[in-house]
Amino acid sequence: MELTQKEMYKVVGGGVSWGIVAGIAAAVVYIIGCISGYTNPNRCNN
Repeated sequence: MELTQKEMYKVVGGGVSWGIVAGIAAAVVYIIGCISGYTNPNRCNN
């Protein structure tokens, strides 16, 4: 089955890109880390 060019423009597909999911997860982890560091600051053990 071959699609014409008009039919190709009508195709809906994909879903969520894994890059977007990874970016959102990284942002959430960063924000949680900032909140944790602000509420419970610990010095680095050198």
